Amino acid sequence: SFSAASPRPVVNEICAICLDKATGQHYGVTSCEGCKGFFKRSVQNKKDYTCRNLTKDCPIDKRHRNRCQYCRFQKCIQAGMIKEDAIPCKMRRTSSTSSCSSVLSSATTAAQVKPTKEYIEVIDELIGIYKLDNQSCDDCPGCKETGMKEKTLAHLTQLAEQQLVRCASWFKHLKLLKGICELDQQTLVTNVWVELMLANLIKESENLENKAKLCDGQILDFETAEITGIGDILQRVVQMAAKFREFQLEKVEIVCMKMIILLNPDLPGLQNQQLIEQLQDKVHSALQEHINLAFPREPNRFGNILLRLPELRSIGTKSLERLFMLNLTGQIHPSTSLSDLLHTGKR
Repeated sequence: SFSAASPRPVVNEICAICLDKATGQHYGVTSCEGCKGFFKRSVQNKKDYTCRNLTKDCPIDKRHRNRCQYCRFQKCIQAGMIKEDAIPCKMRRTSSTSSCSSVLSSATTAAQVKPTKEYIEVIDELIGIYKLDNQSCDDCPGCKETGMKEKTLAHLTQLAEQQLVRCASWFKHLKLLKGICELDQQTLVTNVWVELMLANLIKESENLENKAKLCDGQILDFETAEITGIGDILQRVVQMAAKFREFQLEKVEIVCMKMIILLNPDLPGLQNQQLIEQLQDKVHSALQEHINLAFPREPNRFGNILLRLPELRSIGTKSLERLFMLNLTGQIHPSTSLSDLLHTGKR
């Protein structure tokens, strides 16, 4: 028979999954209501999770249990939770030769999956700013540079400054971000703006071979990049653009990836780390649900997208170092706000 919890009371016991206060024996393991419900939903909805950090060893405790669904589910299994006990009898009515395990492993088709209300709300809002975030760059205002190196650096500087403006507009237009205090907004932007700028640059360049597309449609090739002193950075941008081209990322995936970059709960100095974490989790869940709906036959797609983030961060660090040196030596002439960011060395 289907039974989630044993009748015996639990006194001063802790959840074997997240160390929260336990409420009983659920699916064979002493656990809390939160982990009981999570395990039940995961099994009954046949969820296929991917580790958010791809390390498969995320910490699972009371505070962090919602951060990685993959590692939480694995911890449920390792603790001894029984999948079959989480399946109602009506879901077990199969032929005499089939078993609960075959029911669990059966693929869920896209037609059987309906988008959740929360998914629709998050995706609709993010798509609403896609056009705003991807407007073409204008000509460099007042750009009088004529030399190839100088003009390229001027375009790169404008690209950086426009990213700062875009980030500010996100906080103004997205209800998702309304609850973030001004101090945390500044912390987020000053630490990730380079990565967001690169994400735009890479997306714009995905259909080019060995080149990148800068502001007002200017094309940056390797010869110009070498003259400008950024040949190594262009090489890595081109490699990532090839990956984007291979995956054929949709605009939903691109904008979700940017939001995941922006909403980094691990940044030092955040006033409300828990809120940032919750918001990033919302976007993580929305991205995974979109992939489950749109690409049911690509179980590794979510993980492949997340794999791009560490490389993007690495390129961002190198790019910031180069911009800092160019600013220090007077080769670029950024606005006051960008100059201040470069002097702080933040990314």
